[in-house]
Amino acid sequence: MAHLDNTDGTIELNLMYPGACTFLKSKGRASGHLTIFCQKEGRWHKNEFSPGKTMIKIGSSSDKCDICIDGDESVDSIQTVIDYLGDTLFIVERGKNSITSINGEQTPQATFTDENPAFMMIGKTPFIIKPRRSTGVKSPDTEDTYLIKDTHGTESRCSFNRPQILGSNSASDIQLKAEGVEFVGMTFPIEGNLYLFPFANVKMNGEELLQMQLHLLPPFSQISNFGFSITLPTKHKSQTTTKIPSFTASCMKFMEVQPDEKVSGQKMNLPAQGKSFMISRLDDANCFFVNSNLVSRKQAQVIVYEKSILVEDCYSANGTFINGDKISRRSVHPGDFVSIGDKTFLLCYSLKADTVPV
Repeated sequence: MAHLDNTDGTIELNLMYPGACTFLKSKGRASGHLTIFCQKEGRWHKNEFSPGKTMIKIGSSSDKCDICIDGDESVDSIQTVIDYLGDTLFIVERGKNSITSINGEQTPQATFTDENPAFMMIGKTPFIIKPRRSTGVKSPDTEDTYLIKDTHGTESRCSFNRPQILGSNSASDIQLKAEGVEFVGMTFPIEGNLYLFPFANVKMNGEELLQMQLHLLPPFSQISNFGFSITLPTKHKSQTTTKIPSFTASCMKFMEVQPDEKVSGQKMNLPAQGKSFMISRLDDANCFFVNSNLVSRKQAQVIVYEKSILVEDCYSANGTFINGDKISRRSVHPGDFVSIGDKTFLLCYSLKADTVPV
């Protein structure tokens, strides 16, 4: 993975190795094509990303972002990033305002496998995230499934364990004859209940539902204007009152990214805003200890800010890299990668849970 350059004795690192001072390039065993639909002015716009695109940036700056959000002053130049590592997607908010929700839950960070679709709101803008491997799976008739049936008699058994996209678009898990409406909504299992999140005007059991809000589904729901029904298992009892998990960041942290792009191994909660520490191969109480001979004794100095850190390389032997760029000094935000020696770390959050009634 690394070898000595005989001319001056320094280490030359193989850039194809994800942990070796280089930005990850989605070499994981399962990472692949990703489609993100973004609604603008009432229409869904399709954005496609091929394998090898590790980080997708979303925000108000067309120069800095892969997907640009217009006309929302609450959105920063880069508000939220999606990191695609192996078979896992990490959604990390980095803007100053906490305006990101995932699958109906307010949170600055979420993780899910690419076998599932996801719904994301950033401020006023909705997104549908559809990995290629995320395909609706036909489920047997069990207590862990619910039934969607259209007026033509077509039945689909759906698992309580994954969200389902409903609509006429070919990316939908459940295909509906919804003329002129690409996506009707999504169903979400949360805390043992099933919710419908409408993207369009939906009438359920004679009542019009508010768009872009979670609605608890009763045992039987007739969606009259789109010609389908949702039936929950006989033994399933929806709670009349429930609470949706909500999360806030307690602190930032480093998480190690392995060569196979699994996020596991060494972790470190960063100290409070205004504190600083050294990244080092020395096992010292005042340092972030990284057990690698390719890391210098004084690798880099880190100063912690509210939603970012400042990383300054201390003339290390093998350099400090941020998202694959060798740096001397740079601000680093949640969702960025810090590479030192043969190690790569993802800057993200430690979360604390709260709940909000629905």
